[in-house]
Amino acid sequence: YRQENGGLTRALIRGCCISNGEFIARHDVGDVSHPTRLKRQRDLLASNPELSFVSCQFLRLGPDRENLGSPEPADCGKAIIASLTTDLQKKGMETPHHGSFMFRRSVYDQVGGYRPEFYFAQALDLWSRLIEIGGLAFVDEVLYEASFAPGDISARYRDKELLLRDLILEATQRRRSGRPEDDVLRRAALVR
Repeated sequence: YRQENGGLTRALIRGCCISNGEFIARHDVGDVSHPTRLKRQRDLLASNPELSFVSCQFLRLGPDRENLGSPEPADCGKAIIASLTTDLQKKGMETPHHGSFMFRRSVYDQVGGYRPEFYFAQALDLWSRLIEIGGLAFVDEVLYEASFAPGDISARYRDKELLLRDLILEATQRRRSGRPEDDVLRRAALVR
């Protein structure tokens, strides 16, 4: 499928819209999914209907495929879940790598999917809403290799991602306290 370049978020929205599977998995360009990744994550989601999404351990690789550090320890999942549920204000928030996760299509639709207002940091916005519907679990095995380079979106637009992260936290707090998040979404749409 092709479309005019409107940014990653719009491509993700379209990809999810045209998909027809029960589960949707992300995979970023230049990254490597191990041969058993999709099956292991699908099996974990299928075995527990209370889960909204799953991830796995991943390796961080540099531009020449050099290892930038060992995979996260097995209990890293607890820190990530805490970051998305109770530690919202914590500056050192833990998150899974965007390309390493798989989510349940029905829950994605229920929360409204990726939102175009988040040109950057769209994964954190989605995760903050998926976790409100169901749990997050991790396959305790390295099943994904994520490539990092100085020119990546996250590196080039770090300041904008941090600004949007703060807006996502504000939107999450409003949503969880029953208040509207419309003005937060309007401010997020201005970050390009």
